[in-house]
Amino acid sequence: MRIVFPFILLFAFAQAVFHGQHHVSGKSMTSQEEDNNSSDDDTPREYVVLLAQDEQQSPCIESVLRHINMTTAHDNVRHVYNNSAFRGFSINANQAHFHTLNNLSAVSVMEKSVQVATTVYLRPNATWGLERISQGFTASGNSSGLHASYLYDDINVGQGVDIYVVDTGVYAENTAFGGRVTSGFTAFGVTGDTSGHGTHVAGITASNPYGVASKANIIAIKALDEMTGSIAPVIAGIDAVINLHDTKKANDTLLGSVIQLSLGTTYGTQFVPLIRALNSAVKAGIHVVVAAGNDGQDACQVSPASAGGINGSIITVGSISSTNMISNFSNVGDCVDLYSPGEDILSTWITGPQSNHYLDGTSMATPYVSGIVAYQIARNISLAQDPSAMKAWLRDRALTGMLNGTKSRTSSPLLANNGVSISSADDMARKAFAKSVAS
Repeated sequence: MRIVFPFILLFAFAQAVFHGQHHVSGKSMTSQEEDNNSSDDDTPREYVVLLAQDEQQSPCIESVLRHINMTTAHDNVRHVYNNSAFRGFSINANQAHFHTLNNLSAVSVMEKSVQVATTVYLRPNATWGLERISQGFTASGNSSGLHASYLYDDINVGQGVDIYVVDTGVYAENTAFGGRVTSGFTAFGVTGDTSGHGTHVAGITASNPYGVASKANIIAIKALDEMTGSIAPVIAGIDAVINLHDTKKANDTLLGSVIQLSLGTTYGTQFVPLIRALNSAVKAGIHVVVAAGNDGQDACQVSPASAGGINGSIITVGSISSTNMISNFSNVGDCVDLYSPGEDILSTWITGPQSNHYLDGTSMATPYVSGIVAYQIARNISLAQDPSAMKAWLRDRALTGMLNGTKSRTSSPLLANNGVSISSADDMARKAFAKSVAS
């Protein structure tokens, strides 16, 4: 079941009425003018005023306002619109001001502000991880099973975006993927997933009900056969991703691409070719999201996590628990951009078409952020092929003051958030949660 409800009401004023153009001398009254004339209530109401564009000399906002003895600095002038395409202002106007402005030839249109709303969708029967990245606090109080809810404000939820899961492969037969899994590369002559790691990761980023971008394309890049392996096939997988991305771009069928990479070198090992390959993918317009690692130490000491933070546009993700504690196993430090759920994570599995499984790790935290990236690519085309802007957007929308502990080695670790605004009641609950964490 999907529940749709309106959110963020702007310009909440009574009796919003539209009217037509009105600058012919001796014209008949519009319904809005009649409303103003017939009412004894002279309370100022907010109007939006746009100035005429076909005047021989463009009207000046200040000269228009002088007709009612105001300037742009007046408290009743709420907003000023002044750009190359249109000019005007919003104003709290009583009846006299309304009639004066409404009858000026310099005014093209003047209408009372109306209510507008965005739409937020609620998916029940979701995991605690989806709840945390969309609401920021524990609403359900239950971290097991599908007892939470997921909020999002774009019904497309990543549709058309390509998420390249560079991992152990993906068990495409799991019904939670809805037939959206294709094979993009295998280093082993076979596809599929015998270890489960890649399938679990893919489920978190893009399955339904476990995933963030639950309509995105899942492209399996089988660069590992088991949980460990050589780094050379991983770079071959990245090479394949760039070629697939470039082909779609050349064919004008590209919406956006995300590399989801939940793997890394052993602690203390830096591998420059891997980082260079991923940075090349970023330069090609591919978003890259990598795991911080599970050593419980400095993420800057492993590859490719060390490429995150201030070191570039790659996004490095650490793990938190359901109590918003930074996980004991999670790598931390300046190379970590964001934290997201990584303990007791329920997702897709390989033992049957409807199988699921719990796993822990920064490997599980990373695909939540990959999913948010895919979700935003479908929602905001300006971010689609700009990894640097996407990273800035993620950090800007992330929540501060929500995470427990001092393990992060940063003054204000960021909790990943999908950017959906929540109700005032939920916002109060979120702030109360943050206050309890700080106390």
